[in-house]
Amino acid sequence: MQFDAIDVLAEMGDKDAIEPLFGLMQSATFPPLARRAARALAKLGDEGVARLIHQMLEDSSAFQRSVAAYGLGEAKDNKSLKALIKALGDNESAVRKEAAASLGGQRREQLAVDPLIALLHDENAEVLYNAIGSLGEIRDRSALEPLEKLLNDEDKAIREIALWAIRNITGANDI
Repeated sequence: MQFDAIDVLAEMGDKDAIEPLFGLMQSATFPPLARRAARALAKLGDEGVARLIHQMLEDSSAFQRSVAAYGLGEAKDNKSLKALIKALGDNESAVRKEAAASLGGQRREQLAVDPLIALLHDENAEVLYNAIGSLGEIRDRSALEPLEKLLNDEDKAIREIALWAIRNITGANDI
C-alpha cells in the first residue's frame, strides 16, 4: 500500500510531496521503501533531485547515500550525472555499487565511461559487476579492451557479465 501511495505522489507531480517523500526516504528501515521514495523524488524534478544530491553528498550514513544514488538513477539531468560520477569514488562499496548501476540503463552517458572503467579494479564483486553492466549498457567502444581483460577473471559471474557487455557493445553474438 505504501508503495502505491509513493507512486501516486510521484505521478501527480505535486511539489508538496517532496518533504514527506524525503522524510520517508530518511526514516525508512525497509530498503525497498526508501528506494521507492528516492525514485519518486527524482521524478518530481529539480527540487527533488537537489535534495537527493545533497543527501548523497552530505549524509554520514552509507545506506542513505546508496539510497540517494539509486534515486538519482531515475533523474536524467547533468547535476545528477555529476553527483553519481562523484559517488563512484565513495569509500563505501554500497554507494559505489548503486552509483555504478545508476549510470547504466537509459542514460547512455559517455561522461561516465572513464570513471566506470576505473571501477573495473574495485575489490567488491558487486561494484565490479554493476560497473561492467553499465559499461555494456552505455556501449562505448573505449571500454572493450578493459572488459576483454575480465574474460579471464576467476569469478564466473564476472566473466559472464564481461562477455555480455562486450557483445552488447559490439553487437556480435559469436564472441
